Amino acid sequence: MPRLRLTTIHEHVPESNIGALVAICPGHNNKREDMLRQKIIEPLLQAVSPIFDGTIEPLTLQLYLIDQIKRCIRDFSLDRWGHDAAILRDLERAYHNAALAGLELPIWPLSSYNEVPSKFSLDEANTWSEALPKGLCVSRAGIAPKTGAMMLSLLDLPPSETQRLKQFNRNIEGLMRHVEVRRKDALLIVRNDQTRAEDWSEKHAISILFSRWSREQRDVRFLNSALKLNDWAHHTHLKCSPSRALVDYLLALSEAERTFVEMELENECA
Repeated sequence: MPRLRLTTIHEHVPESNIGALVAICPGHNNKREDMLRQKIIEPLLQAVSPIFDGTIEPLTLQLYLIDQIKRCIRDFSLDRWGHDAAILRDLERAYHNAALAGLELPIWPLSSYNEVPSKFSLDEANTWSEALPKGLCVSRAGIAPKTGAMMLSLLDLPPSETQRLKQFNRNIEGLMRHVEVRRKDALLIVRNDQTRAEDWSEKHAISILFSRWSREQRDVRFLNSALKLNDWAHHTHLKCSPSRALVDYLLALSEAERTFVEMELENECA
């Protein structure tokens, strides 16, 4: 499975226009078109596509993930953040995801916080879901507050909850389409009273949701959307000091890395 975001410059230069570029060449014929497409046009489009869609090189993100996990572990070891069990839980999960993806990290030096409960219970998530207008978390105005965290809690729904699972499926598909259409302008929160850092944490929660759902359903569309969200957020966290939002971003990156590796291995074994 190629390590490419599925949205590239081809969105901006339609296939018909690529053909038109070839057609203006002297002596145009099918053989010449195939040669020009393979040798010149497609490599050029791939080379410049990051300019248009904000793609970050996978190695850049992997090195960033390793460096920032080490930095956060060091800061926690020196007690620079205080003791926030929920942040440590998510940092530990990011660490284990990165290790499962094959990234080289030192041995986890802190206590285990994996059993710390999630931010919202399943009952709270169900209550949130029932209160959504028409049962939908996405509207023209944006997304409902707490969508990412609540939808993550709803991933734990038992199979017997068929009606709610149907609503979950409809909402996660709606979220994915919303991201693909709105792109960097996606995931604005309706009636927002959150801080900027909390807004970023919400976006990272939805990236985590997409990666986990992609892994569970073996649906690459959601991984693709998660990768885009992670790419678009990268510049914001380049010089970010340790924070809740930074750990949420590291968890989002690690979930996507783990999902990609698992799906790639499965593809190779098929």
